[in-house]
Amino acid sequence: MVNRGDCITLENDREFLCFDGVELDGKQYLFLISVEEPTDICFAEQAMKDGEVQVRVIGNQEEKMKLAATLQRKVESNALDN
Repeated sequence: MVNRGDCITLENDREFLCFDGVELDGKQYLFLISVEEPTDICFAEQAMKDGEVQVRVIGNQEEKMKLAATLQRKVESNALDN
């Protein structure tokens, strides 16, 4: 599985750094930032299929907003812990 700090290459042959991850509704999601210009930021879902990690970039706006809110709550919670 992809973890925070890992770099992965997506289908578009662009390399992304995993900035963070969250679990939501029993699924694992990643917050990815490209490591080259122009900078792209995206959410992706990761899952194991046939013993391999599969990464699907999230395109649905509603799903992106739900993940953004979840990530924001996580960041706020971590800020309170420090």
